[in-house]
Amino acid sequence: MKPRLRFSLPVLRPVTEHSFAIHHAALDGWLEQLPLGSLGEACRQIFLALYEVNRTQHALEQRLEFLERIARPLSQVLPVLRGRFIGQPVPLPEKTRQIANLAIDLQVEMVIGYRLVLEGLRRLPWFRRWGSGQRKIIAAHRVLHYLGGILSDYQGLRLPYPRGVWRTVHRIFRHEGHAGRIRRQLARMAGGDTTATVLDEYKRLLLQTLVPQARIQAGQWQHIEACLQEWLPLVDFDPTSVEYGFWVRIDSDQPPTELPVDLLSAMGGKGKHTVLNTRRLVQHLERMLAGDDAALPAGIQRSTLTLLCNVWSGARGRHGERRKGHGQSVRLLAGIAVLHQSLAGAAPRPAPAAALELDHPAPGQRRSVPPSLQLHASPAVVEALLTPIDAQVIDRSATGLGLELPPASAYPLVEGEIVGLRSADAHGWEIGYVCWLRAEEGKPIRLGVQHLAIEALPVEIAVAVHGQPSVSLGCLLGTLATGETALFVPHLPGIERKTLRLGYDGHDTAIVLHERFEGSAAFGAFLFDTPHEHDTAVTSGAQAQDAWRVRADASSAAEEEATRYHTVWSGL
Repeated sequence: MKPRLRFSLPVLRPVTEHSFAIHHAALDGWLEQLPLGSLGEACRQIFLALYEVNRTQHALEQRLEFLERIARPLSQVLPVLRGRFIGQPVPLPEKTRQIANLAIDLQVEMVIGYRLVLEGLRRLPWFRRWGSGQRKIIAAHRVLHYLGGILSDYQGLRLPYPRGVWRTVHRIFRHEGHAGRIRRQLARMAGGDTTATVLDEYKRLLLQTLVPQARIQAGQWQHIEACLQEWLPLVDFDPTSVEYGFWVRIDSDQPPTELPVDLLSAMGGKGKHTVLNTRRLVQHLERMLAGDDAALPAGIQRSTLTLLCNVWSGARGRHGERRKGHGQSVRLLAGIAVLHQSLAGAAPRPAPAAALELDHPAPGQRRSVPPSLQLHASPAVVEALLTPIDAQVIDRSATGLGLELPPASAYPLVEGEIVGLRSADAHGWEIGYVCWLRAEEGKPIRLGVQHLAIEALPVEIAVAVHGQPSVSLGCLLGTLATGETALFVPHLPGIERKTLRLGYDGHDTAIVLHERFEGSAAFGAFLFDTPHEHDTAVTSGAQAQDAWRVRADASSAAEEEATRYHTVWSGL
């Protein structure tokens, strides 16, 4: 499976006589001849149509109508595809894995299509925006719907969530909330029971991803989804709730998690958040379980309802579970420069005298990076900080740690700084950043560390300036929860638009930075690729940021892309 899904918008090519026609009459004819009795051929034709239309220029109204109408046949084939891989033993056989990839790629193409609609609406001139709000809310709702399906499939495949999907989900909810559209009623999606507002779709997505699919019988899912329509009004968003529900960090790339032990302290920290309060829903399920079997929803077994009640309660057992780490000690180092020097085992080197020119904020003005940020801190500072400090764990969760430092500690820490953590029984360092910090006179210093990566490795990068490589910058490589490798660099504005070379263990290679998935005033964290040396289109500056997103276009490209699933078409 792909650890990162590419939702970036492709380059749109002009319509030709060979392009897939999506005007009303042509679309009617195509849908009528779609062979839904042959699963493999139906999937092939839907995939080819989606891939080609998403890379061809079309009017917004026609593109939206095409996506809305293709949703019905897609809703018929997706459950069949999921039945081939959900609940199967892992690792999956090659053919089953390809079927899973196909189901996810179909939903990715739907997300890309609706994002093209949103982008097109955003680019409309002001005099054509009248009435665009309803189309925006439809597109946003559909993006949430298909992202929820992708997250559910990854959960069913027992894989870590793809990087960036949760961040996109939360971002859509926040954006539509700020626009005042999350409660606006809209036409339901064709094919199956769906929600009618963005708010309900967001609730449904959160509740569904909290349920462990491996413990639910396949036939029960359909009945659960039908009941969710009645249960969603019983779920509230209450940021002040401290008893029941789940903590949702809506500025993160994380799913809902159990409430922190010290919620009030956590809520005062950096970032946006809310609480998915499930008290009324759990009480409703408990009342049904207290009655006889006749009181249960149609098609749902008592054991399934009991599991849902336990999973959605959110409060039971969380204090004991989250306090297991209390009193444990970890070693802590702060700063990329310090971590790099400690891991590399090299003597500190003075920072170079020349500043590194990266950005040009305005014509005639040149913005430079101070020498202190280019390589390392001064030798005296590094030597003073190379000794790790002991910190006590006061709270532990899947996404980070709450730590406590001695009151008299003079260890320099600021919010947003990269830190390295290592427990007593660990061999390597984990990478995190300080997301909140509390310091009161005479009391221990408390801080929250958001987990970023494991297996920190010291590397160096060289930035091309005026065609010549710069001095080396000490950086870190770390493995994310998705299995991807990320590059952690000091905060250097404009570095993502530069030509870089990565050096490690005597080797060096050209790299292209992709998106910046985390960062602060102290650091930036990027995903990256290592293009071929002869591929000049993806090895220099601004061209690299566009080239990696572009996929081939039109019917020939769609056919070429579909060859990956040749064995799937013939075997379904």
